[in-house]
Amino acid sequence: MPSIYIIRGVPGSGKTTFGNRLKAGGVVHYVLSADDYMTGPDGEYCFNPEKLKECHERCRMDTIARVRDGESVAVCNTFTRVWEMQPYVNIAKNLKATLYVIRSEGNFKNVHGVPDDKVEAMRARFEEWSQ
Repeated sequence: MPSIYIIRGVPGSGKTTFGNRLKAGGVVHYVLSADDYMTGPDGEYCFNPEKLKECHERCRMDTIARVRDGESVAVCNTFTRVWEMQPYVNIAKNLKATLYVIRSEGNFKNVHGVPDDKVEAMRARFEEWSQ
């Protein structure tokens, strides 16, 4: 049975690192993130707030496709609000995948250059998952 691992946390908390460890250990087949779709033609990360909604939609659609194929995925996004996770909770329920929600709380330099004040604002609005 496929699984969806929602790995949530502020930028620099180690979400993708943990997702990649799950993949290296054979726990998941794919590590997905909205950031994956923020790359330019040269393959370099380039944040574009105008593309954010599209990037999240592509991440959700790829999650659905992988889980339908019977593969497990780790989805590494900030998910500071519980409602942001709900589409993935619904995917797990509708496709009968096991759902895991993991809060990443490391304190590393974030690789996308998010300013410290923005990271702190995200940390302040972070909602707990209680299911």
